[in-house]
Amino acid sequence: MKKLLLLLSISFYLNANAQTLVMTKAVFEPVIGDTSRAYIVDTSYYTNGLNVSQTGANTVWTYSNLAATGNSISSAYVDPSSIPASTNYPGCTIVQNQGLLNTFYKSVTSPSTQTEFQGVNSTSITMNFSNTAVSMRYPFTYQDVITDNFSGAFTFSLSGSASGNATVVADGHGTLILPNGVTFNNVLRLKSTQITNFNALIITGSIRQTMYSWYDASQKFPILSINYQTMSITGAGSPTVSAQVIGNKNNFVIGVNENNLDQAQITFFPNPVSDELNIDFIAAEVKNISIYNAQGKLIVQYLDTKKINCENMANGIYIAEIKTNKGIIHKKFIKH
Repeated sequence: MKKLLLLLSISFYLNANAQTLVMTKAVFEPVIGDTSRAYIVDTSYYTNGLNVSQTGANTVWTYSNLAATGNSISSAYVDPSSIPASTNYPGCTIVQNQGLLNTFYKSVTSPSTQTEFQGVNSTSITMNFSNTAVSMRYPFTYQDVITDNFSGAFTFSLSGSASGNATVVADGHGTLILPNGVTFNNVLRLKSTQITNFNALIITGSIRQTMYSWYDASQKFPILSINYQTMSITGAGSPTVSAQVIGNKNNFVIGVNENNLDQAQITFFPNPVSDELNIDFIAAEVKNISIYNAQGKLIVQYLDTKKINCENMANGIYIAEIKTNKGIIHKKFIKH
């Protein structure tokens, strides 16, 4: 009987944890050639702020009242040789380029398989950590923790030293619910906290950044990220507090709410559609159209068209991402 109970307990444990996402280097570490576009999210519905306190196994995070703003942040992961400043970051293996801002990383296998954050460089600020911060260690799954100290130098009007501590913990897994019924059933949430202290002559201060990111096995970049930052400078009065919420292009856009701009500039008919979807452009010059299914998979792309052949599409909800001369618009349609 004891052996039977033990076997049943082991079986229950394995079944309960079999689906927990495990982040591996091969799947989740960015490589040269990767690109990502994250959309800035409107959180005005949440007048008391987003609830990020839920942790643990089989957690349900519900953010069904988020909405897209249309503004986005694009990243390209490039070879360090294409960025002249990379020579100041020894061992750098990849650079995240966001226009004038470059973030430097190196991928190593010793003392463990991990990604290390080396610093940033832009026209206004430079940070270079000779003692790097471990940003991710592989494999990584629920309840895993990374803690690491870092130190180096910075330049921002004045030059000085910088040091701090970085912590990453996988503090929950479960279900993430986004707008319009879009649900991810096996996400892993990472909470990353970085505290940076800086000192330049008589100026001292600190930056505290806390980011919550939800990952799914379908892609290497987060579906949703909530980032809080507090900056304090000695003698400068109250700390500066900022927050940013972004959703990944390939998944989150499937859950965005339509807004007045969409309705005013572009219309679809018939909707629902069975064979051919007509698109009417009003006061907008369309550059290209991308069609995504409800799982965020790209189905087809068009350079410029007023008709989309839906005959061979499976029944369900789709999102058309329409790039115009006035920005990017997302429109939902249903195939039946």
